[in-house]
Amino acid sequence: GFLDRYGKTMAADERDIYTRVGASSTCPLFTPATSPFCIEHLDYRLDNMLIEESGGVPRMTVVDWQSLVIGKPMNEVAYFLGSGLLPETRREAEVDILRDYHAALQEAGVEDYDWEQCWTDYRKGSFSGFGITVIASMIVERTERGDEMFTTMARRHARHAIDLGADEFL
Repeated sequence: GFLDRYGKTMAADERDIYTRVGASSTCPLFTPATSPFCIEHLDYRLDNMLIEESGGVPRMTVVDWQSLVIGKPMNEVAYFLGSGLLPETRREAEVDILRDYHAALQEAGVEDYDWEQCWTDYRKGSFSGFGITVIASMIVERTERGDEMFTTMARRHARHAIDLGADEFL
């Protein structure tokens, strides 16, 4: 399976958290979405974003929507930051990014969603990358580029959950 293929490229604690997620009945990855909920892309990363910068105001189009589900909004935020940033960069910036995001939600009229809940949802969302990484890596044709991408994703998502102490939700 997944750990047989990619485990040798991962640190022991990274392999361990994948094993624990797979054995958990309480992992946020496997629990149904409750309010607030949204349509989740499930693979919300830069490879799936087309950014047009000409003409003044940048425009972005998100592509590759074949895996959408009803889920939690902070899952997408956690997936994007967890997969898209080097762990060192994420650690330095994520609280500030999340505080700015939470402030923007409030400015846009979102009520009854305090910082503590936002942070908890984000921490739970750190598991959102585990599913797509494991499933996609096992069903697509193997390539050198694909193996490198899935190894990077697996390690970053594991490190993200570990760094946030999200294993308390398992």
